[in-house]
Amino acid sequence: MHFLNELLIATANLPNPNQGFDWIKDVIEQVIFVGVAFVLLKFVFKLKIGQIVISILIGGVVYYSIRNTEKVFGWIEAFLNTF
Repeated sequence: MHFLNELLIATANLPNPNQGFDWIKDVIEQVIFVGVAFVLLKFVFKLKIGQIVISILIGGVVYYSIRNTEKVFGWIEAFLNTF
């Protein structure tokens, strides 16, 4: 019985199926943030201002796209419907 209690306590913070997509989206956002921060630090140490600005812009676009997928897909759909 002690093992079962330990197992239930250990898995208490796992997401349920309804929250799974939001949890995965949060993890992806964190990975993007860490990756952009690593790239920015590399360029800061090399003092390459142009690449720092480009990295911030690209990281921001990717982060916004992950955060607002429905809006971005709506923009893409509207753009493709213009042809």
